[in-house]
Amino acid sequence: MQIPKSIVIKTAEGKTAAYLSPKADGLKDVYPDVRLNGESILEFSIPVTSEKLKEITPECQIWAAGRVYSLLKEDAIDFVRDENNKLWAKVMARERWGDLSYEYPEPYICNDPTVTHPADLTVTIVGGGDDLSGGRYEAGTSGHALYAVLDGSGWSVGTVDVPGIRDLEMEKANRLTLIRAIQEIWGGYLLWDSVNKTVSLRSGDIWQPYHSFQVRYRKNLKHITRTQSNRLITKLYCFGHDDLDIASVNDGKKYITNNSFTPREYIGTYKNQDIYDAQELKDKATAALELNCKPMHLYRVKAVDLRTLPEYAHEELA
Repeated sequence: MQIPKSIVIKTAEGKTAAYLSPKADGLKDVYPDVRLNGESILEFSIPVTSEKLKEITPECQIWAAGRVYSLLKEDAIDFVRDENNKLWAKVMARERWGDLSYEYPEPYICNDPTVTHPADLTVTIVGGGDDLSGGRYEAGTSGHALYAVLDGSGWSVGTVDVPGIRDLEMEKANRLTLIRAIQEIWGGYLLWDSVNKTVSLRSGDIWQPYHSFQVRYRKNLKHITRTQSNRLITKLYCFGHDDLDIASVNDGKKYITNNSFTPREYIGTYKNQDIYDAQELKDKATAALELNCKPMHLYRVKAVDLRTLPEYAHEELA
């Protein structure tokens, strides 16, 4: 992610309180860090003597590089004295979707018609249950679950193209934990838009986050190791929820084969308790077998990050 040229501090109500920049305010160590399905943080240091430091309050909004960050977290500001006896405030903010960890679905979420008295702070979203999205999504889909969890939060659903019918059942979990559980159960990538307050769940087969970040010799590559894995599987038994198998969609066979690398038989199993449909189970297992029927290579790279230099500032690594 590109280092922001300026940072805007806004009040909790959204009113601009201060502009910060390395040149005008002596900012240093400005580091944004975004990880897929992980944290998104912004760090920077500002001299304690700066008059603008008073605007960096617990409930302020920090706008930088097309994202909005929050300080409502532990370890928000460190005060550090450097080797030159200068005192700095090191600010460590997280993107504001992290504030969903302070919100819970009250009193509960439930679309199961058989549950007449849901307990407080429980979430029960099942396939085939009632529609909680007003016709926007089919019950049991990831879009339906996201809509139900986000309803009333001020956040909305963006693009959702991860398939499958699943159940989500949790208790005493905040909204952020629930959203991450949806990603774990249905799969895909969570994409947050903290400016417009939307969250998308994208399929890796459709959304392909290819960027221009390059690793190559005589540029930034210092060391590379390739490890070959010779663990081969050519016959794969497939099992889903409650021992679901693929016989009904696979000519009566509970297994699939792939002998494109070797004619010999090496047996393995594919298990996924979150899959309820036989065809989906077969499709997922076929993709897994395609990877494991031949040797695989793991590359470990030690490289220098040159994105802080102007000539490489356009490169991004997701």
